[in-house]
Amino acid sequence: SKPWDNKIKRLLAECPQDFMDWLIQGAQFTGNRSQEFKSISLDADVMHEAVLHGKRVMFHIEFQSGPDPTMAQRLLEYNVLAHRYYECPVYSCVIYLKKCSVVAQSPLVRVWPDGKEIVRFHFEVILLCEIPYEELMEMELPGLLPLVPLAQGGARRDVIEEIIDRLIQLGIKPE
Repeated sequence: SKPWDNKIKRLLAECPQDFMDWLIQGAQFTGNRSQEFKSISLDADVMHEAVLHGKRVMFHIEFQSGPDPTMAQRLLEYNVLAHRYYECPVYSCVIYLKKCSVVAQSPLVRVWPDGKEIVRFHFEVILLCEIPYEELMEMELPGLLPLVPLAQGGARRDVIEEIIDRLIQLGIKPE
């Protein structure tokens, strides 16, 4: 029912450090953690553990292929539950795989009726369609190569052939 989820989760399972190198420079991948939170039935796309500046942290990514007006709230819920469960800071990021009419805006701010701010939640928003494909290619991170066709200008035959060539040179058989 979620065709993007299985492929993206597989990609993240194969190359978690590449995504950390791209999105949170300096973090070192130290292992996968469950994306399922036991207190309520929520299932995040990706939850990885890392070490950043000598401290244990969690790295949370949601992949989005269509509009979801509740995305910012979902990110907050996952973030709070992960922080509670793993007892360390959690960095949340949503990566939009396609152009979307509704995109989450950071920070999510919750205000009490008297105007007092009660929650301010910052998260990363990545719009692949706005990133020139060359930027992803220049990073030379193999785990990002499958995302290149979704980046700006990346859905061209010559670009896809270059991706395939790079994967083959790395000994990775493209499916």
